[in-house]
Amino acid sequence: MSKESTRTRLRDLLAERALILGPITLSSGKQSNHYFDCRRLTLNSVGADLVGDAVLDVIQELPEKPLAIGGLTHGADPIIVAVMMKARHRGLSIDGFFVRKEAKATAPRT
Repeated sequence: MSKESTRTRLRDLLAERALILGPITLSSGKQSNHYFDCRRLTLNSVGADLVGDAVLDVIQELPEKPLAIGGLTHGADPIIVAVMMKARHRGLSIDGFFVRKEAKATAPRT
């Protein structure tokens, strides 16, 4: 599939699955007339496939190829996995990592 076709399909699926028209109360308490819940896209098998392709296409255009891709845990998790799997299908190797919002509490040693 061409990059343009992937991006067009991704845009269409984003509008179909992730766009929520309001009024919506945001976590800040403010009101909005629209909201994108991208989890509705990245946690969908077709959406994850398209996201993996689109992100990997951008990565492959970089002058230096990363060894790993990562992001804040929970939101980035499905994107990281989709990109890792797409890379594998293309014969590439990209590892993944997750970043915690806060440091993990260490258990007391006994």
